Amino acid sequence: MKGMESMMGEGFMPSEEIRALGDFRGMSVALNSSTVDDHTESTIFLKLENGDPVKLGNQPEILARKCAEIYLADFENSENYREITVQFIQTDPNNPENMAMQEYTFETKDF
Repeated sequence: MKGMESMMGEGFMPSEEIRALGDFRGMSVALNSSTVDDHTESTIFLKLENGDPVKLGNQPEILARKCAEIYLADFENSENYREITVQFIQTDPNNPENMAMQEYTFETKDF
């Protein structure tokens, strides 16, 4: 993990603070940047898996915003990205092919 952070920037891997917010069992990050017609789109995808349904609550968008805020504050290269998309993924323990996903996208400049 330290090798990945030295290459991508300090704070690239999600912090334990984010894990604790939703009691997530899995966390990962993907960075996407593409240029089309001289317009660059750049997005951070923060994937948070199998969180506690009670902690996700009735307003998961509030939790998503808090996770995005913490991640962007920790990741030293976050200013290089225009958006952050937080994905909450829940899988069925009896059938891992059965899954549900909620996705929330924010502009990084709003943080």
